[in-house]
Amino acid sequence: MSIKAELRFTGGESDKGKIEFYDVAQALIGFERSLAITAHAVLNGEVITQAPSLRGARLLVEPPEAGSWKIVAGIVGTVWAAGQASHDSVVGHIMYSAYDYVISGSLGVHVDFDKSLGQLIEESKEKNIGIPELNENRLDSVIEKCEVAIKNLHRPMVQSQSADQADVKFIVPRGTMMLSTILDRGTYDYISQTKEIPESVEISGFVTSYNSNTYKGRIFTVEDQRPIPFELSEEAQIYESINLVTASLRSNALARSRGEAKIYMIARKLVSPSGVIKKYIAYSVSNSSMSGSI
Repeated sequence: MSIKAELRFTGGESDKGKIEFYDVAQALIGFERSLAITAHAVLNGEVITQAPSLRGARLLVEPPEAGSWKIVAGIVGTVWAAGQASHDSVVGHIMYSAYDYVISGSLGVHVDFDKSLGQLIEESKEKNIGIPELNENRLDSVIEKCEVAIKNLHRPMVQSQSADQADVKFIVPRGTMMLSTILDRGTYDYISQTKEIPESVEISGFVTSYNSNTYKGRIFTVEDQRPIPFELSEEAQIYESINLVTASLRSNALARSRGEAKIYMIARKLVSPSGVIKKYIAYSVSNSSMSGSI
């Protein structure tokens, strides 16, 4: 198995090779589910809701190593040529970058999609590996589907506290890559607790993803300088607002003409316990500033 993903717990009792049974069982389910949903999106260009629906690859677990608490999952694929190190390496890097995007995005850490995946996608085209082209919209949908799984990854740190933190690394033919984010009590607080700030603010930016079925998406805001999830409130779910959102998405995705893609929203912030912005609830959308109406 030339593509592997390793989940490791450290600190507390886990350093002695012990960990709370139920907590780690839930964490491993979360690991398998988040890996499977991400892998399916990479290999098939669609988002599933159940890990057993994974198509084009299998996740095979290796025996745990004595003296540590880590689990290694091998990703065995049928879409790329098994045994060709160059192909396995490209697929492995794409898997890593996509999973890093999903985990980091869930926990409020910005990963630049174009820098992390753009070149890899072009390389996969040149090698004719047969992987569908990824986009932010698809991986943002994966983030939504993996939220519970990523919470469960934290159980040994927040329930029994038999571990202090967890990290994930990918092992591919050309090297080893750690995820950008280490999981600990702080990242659990971010994903599990939310407070709404009652005061409305105006934000401006460029829509990077949007789901017309859920009225949810992501907007790269001028104010925050990173993509942040947003949701159109019921009163904003009107033709004019949706048209502006989708026009911004098209312009930003196709032409990268940010002058045309910029939109404005009057919204309320949803923040983590430490005050980090997790999401905006938009009440109105416009192609010009509405600051005087707040």
